Amino acid sequence: MNIIKQELKVKSRKTKAKCVLILDTNRMNIIKQELKVKSRKTKAKCILILDTNRMNIIKQKLKVKSRKTKSEMHLDT
Repeated sequence: MNIIKQELKVKSRKTKAKCVLILDTNRMNIIKQELKVKSRKTKAKCILILDTNRMNIIKQKLKVKSRKTKSEMHLDT
């Protein structure tokens, strides 16, 4: 009787940031940690996916869309 996958979703009222946390309770570690941040002013989106087994960031996505110039910037690391 143990939970293999545990998902935790956190949504901030002010920043509207979403955080998804997937835990593996057999080995007591976080498999995937996803953080979504969307700015109200700049409408910038940032997605951060962490692999805590190897303690490194797998994917980091940043989308910035300007209101005035309507230009888009994508950053993938």
